Amino acid sequence: DGYPVLYVLDGNAMFAAFAEARRIQEYYDVGKGIVVGVGYPTDEAYDTRRLDDYTPPLLDPPPLNLRRLAKYKSGGRDQFLDFLTGKLRTEIGKRYKINPERQSLFGHSLGGLLALHALYSRPQAFSSIVAASPSLEWNEQGVLVEEREFTARLTSGKIGKTARLMVVVGGRDRDDNPDVAEAFANRMALLSGYGLRTRFRRYDEEGHMTVPVRAVPDTLRFVFEPR
Repeated sequence: DGYPVLYVLDGNAMFAAFAEARRIQEYYDVGKGIVVGVGYPTDEAYDTRRLDDYTPPLLDPPPLNLRRLAKYKSGGRDQFLDFLTGKLRTEIGKRYKINPERQSLFGHSLGGLLALHALYSRPQAFSSIVAASPSLEWNEQGVLVEEREFTARLTSGKIGKTARLMVVVGGRDRDDNPDVAEAFANRMALLSGYGLRTRFRRYDEEGHMTVPVRAVPDTLRFVFEPR
C-alpha cells in the first residue's frame, strides 16, 4: 500500500538520528518506511524561524519569561501545517510510493506543541503523532483551551477517526515539567473510549535535549510497526 512516512520537525537537529535508526531497525524491527526531516537552510541545529512555524501568536504583552522572544515573528503554525500536509506531502508522494493512511509527525519541545496543535485542529491529518517534551506551559498554558475544545468535540461525536498519540518526557527535564506532561497524557488516555489511543513514555535519566534521541526507537516502532 506504499511506504509509511514520518515527518520529523527540527530536522537539522533530529534527522540524522532518526534516519540512521530507521536504516538499522528496518531489518528486524519496524520494517521499511520513509523519514522526512523538516528543517531550515542553516548549518545550525536550530533556527529562530521555528518560533513562527510552531507557535500561536505570543500574548500581548508577552509573559515575562517569553519577553526576550518578542522580537521574533510568531503565530504562523497553521500556514506551516498547510505546508506539511499539502505541498510537502505532495512532493514526497511524487518521489516515492507512499501510504496516505500512514503519515506521522514527530515534534520536540515547541515542535511537540505544534504536533498537539495538529492533533487538535486536524485530527485526521496524521495517523500517529509523537509529542516529545511538549511546551505545554507556553503562553501561560494557552494550549489548554485547545485541549478542552478538542475533548468536547471528540466526546460529543463531532470527530470521527483521530490520530494516535504518544507523549514522551524526560525525568530530568528542567524546561518542560515532566509531571505536567504526564498529567496531560493521563487526561488523553481517558479518551480511549472515544477513539483516541494514547501511549506515554517517561525516561527518568533524560533531560530536555536528550529526550528526542532516547525516544527514537520507541517513536519508530510506534509509527512504523504494522498494526
